[in-house]
Amino acid sequence: MDGISQINSTSRLIEIGDSILVSTIGLKYVDYYSLDTNSFYEIDRLFRKGIKKPLTPNEIIKGKFQLASVKYSIKYPEIIELSSTLAMIINSVDSIKVYTTDIPNFILGNRESNFLPRETLIKISDSLLTKNGVKTNYYLERDYQNKEFIWKTDNIIIECTEGKFMDGEMEILRINPYTGDILEHRITGYGYVY
Repeated sequence: MDGISQINSTSRLIEIGDSILVSTIGLKYVDYYSLDTNSFYEIDRLFRKGIKKPLTPNEIIKGKFQLASVKYSIKYPEIIELSSTLAMIINSVDSIKVYTTDIPNFILGNRESNFLPRETLIKISDSLLTKNGVKTNYYLERDYQNKEFIWKTDNIIIECTEGKFMDGEMEILRINPYTGDILEHRITGYGYVY
């Protein structure tokens, strides 16, 4: 029996995904991850190829299984701004590619977080902002070039006018979330780009 024929239900795909999740990140953080609603599988039926179906539990796969994109999203309680996904492409039981590029090293290493506490990062950000804003956004951003996370603060000083090109103003801070060092601090235009 070949690997593809062993995948005949969405429950089997989720079982494979759950197993890879545990083996990739360990048990310490596994409860913080949940199956992402963007997960799907693809089948061929007679003359229709590449039919995408949402990956929901307990369904029989009707058609010839081609691949599945299984994703798990994190809800990390200490830093709610952390957005992280474990993704995998399953072509068969024996052909699985796993993508971990936006998962922090401490989770992959099954260690305690080495990020500064969220409150500390917000205090650092707020103490450095030079202008009062109408809205301030805090989030973690993956710097794929340096393979690290960056704490980013966008302080919207002037909202952009609908239909205008970059007529708003925003103060941007980029901070090393491990040390609190300032990586970038600038004021720039803000608005729609057409």
